[in-house]
Amino acid sequence: MFKLIISLLLNKATSHDWKIQIAAALLKDAFFKETKVGDIVSYKKIGHKNYKRKEVVGIAYNFKTNEIKSLTEEHSFRGNI
Repeated sequence: MFKLIISLLLNKATSHDWKIQIAAALLKDAFFKETKVGDIVSYKKIGHKNYKRKEVVGIAYNFKTNEIKSLTEEHSFRGNI
């Protein structure tokens, strides 16, 4: 965070840039303490050797509920867990 503030000062950033950069840094810090992009959330067996897994692909902030949520995608694959 210190390097970010120094960089913003040296580049004479506008107040909008300050808000965006600091908010992005804080969201990344809060999110990556719990989980990381690419982490597997769940497995589900859908056949004899077919599985579905849900993995994290990004983060989102919900302004109404004031929560950070992880965005997930489902991937099907064949093989052993």
